Amino acid sequence: MVCSTPIRNFMSSMGKIVLLLLVHLVTVHGFSGSAQPGPSIGVYSLPGDADLVCTIPLRTGGNFDLLGYQISDTVPDFTMFDINSDSVNLKTALQSGLPVLLITCSYTCPVYREHLVEVNDLQSEFGNDILIYLVYTVEAHPIVDISPYFGYVKTTQENYDDNILYEQPETYGGRKQMVSDMLSQLQVNVPVLIDGPCNNFWINYECGANTAYLIRMDGVIFSKHGWFNQAPDNMKNDINILLGNGNGDGTTYNGHFEFTLTNDSMAIVNPGETAYLTGTFKNTSNSQGVLIEISKAQQTLPADWNASICTDVCYSPDQDSITLYLYPGTSQTFKLDFYTSMIADSGDILMRFRNYTFPDEVVTQNFKVVTNLNTAIGFSVNSSLSIFPNPSTHYLTVKMNPEALTDQMILLYNEAGEVMFSQKIETNSEKTVLDLRGQKNGIYFLKAGNLIQKIVKQ
Repeated sequence: MVCSTPIRNFMSSMGKIVLLLLVHLVTVHGFSGSAQPGPSIGVYSLPGDADLVCTIPLRTGGNFDLLGYQISDTVPDFTMFDINSDSVNLKTALQSGLPVLLITCSYTCPVYREHLVEVNDLQSEFGNDILIYLVYTVEAHPIVDISPYFGYVKTTQENYDDNILYEQPETYGGRKQMVSDMLSQLQVNVPVLIDGPCNNFWINYECGANTAYLIRMDGVIFSKHGWFNQAPDNMKNDINILLGNGNGDGTTYNGHFEFTLTNDSMAIVNPGETAYLTGTFKNTSNSQGVLIEISKAQQTLPADWNASICTDVCYSPDQDSITLYLYPGTSQTFKLDFYTSMIADSGDILMRFRNYTFPDEVVTQNFKVVTNLNTAIGFSVNSSLSIFPNPSTHYLTVKMNPEALTDQMILLYNEAGEVMFSQKIETNSEKTVLDLRGQKNGIYFLKAGNLIQKIVKQ
């Protein structure tokens, strides 16, 4: 491979505007305007509600910018139906004299839900100039069933938080019901087309959960986003270029960033649970964008564990490096999801965050997950952390070397890995007194920085 994923993605985003301008020149000077998409991929008649959904193959690894049809490719024709059984044919739509924007979606995709407001904004601004359709495909993050994009169950914390908990539909009618539920809960201002029971569109286009295609009136792709409107891709700018309304999107790359943890860099969870460790990227410049290379610099994980990098998108565990663009003055949550096994173990990943324009601007952060509290005792250092009396009845004194700590918090975990309370370590103090009177008798684990000790309350 000639270049790494971050550099390839960066070059792709930088070169896209140039390519769009070249395609625009062809469009306005050499385009006849007749709709000529490729042969139809179906569906040829309205599916029945009882029609079974065909086997959904896995599509792991991400990189939807590189999969399927690309800019300047002619897409195939298709017919799909909406929830009211009304049909839309691509060739007929293009014959209206307007370009077509197709954006894939599923209700269980948090990224789609987050970007839906941008779809509605495009409809409001360009509804008279282009035809915009959402294409409803397979569920990205069902409950119980495996995610086709990850190869295992990945329901996502956002879906639990929003109570969007659905299994993968088994019938075409079940998929229609998903669309009905989505339309009842979300503000959707564009038509929603439903992929056929054998996933004709999803399989043929090799799309992701929220991929976008801006299609000229001759059936040729003018712009493609592997992830719709993932910065620095900007569909509003692409549409304006296609319509001849200008070509500037204000993208710049000379900014700087900072990274801060938003929770602890170490998590203790039960075996088989998912641990979420989070931080925040902030572009500290108010006038320049910044491109951040994010990579797993080093990882030590058990063979049956996985870990996914999540920014505005959660990537497959196969992707060890990505890029993130931040517009001036903006912030973005970073999340590292650890998928553990039922066997108690521990693992850690050293992440590296680097400014593409200023490569000397580098931040490294280690993240650790433990699924067996007893194994965590091995990370304690007696010379740096001592606890007395242990066992304790009421009060516990924690004595430590402040220079050995990576943060200034003491956490008390029960045997289930739940945090019972936290207490800030006093600045320049070598000891902290904890009040255990509110805790039940039993075994606990006290964590100060990355040092852990087993204690007993009696």
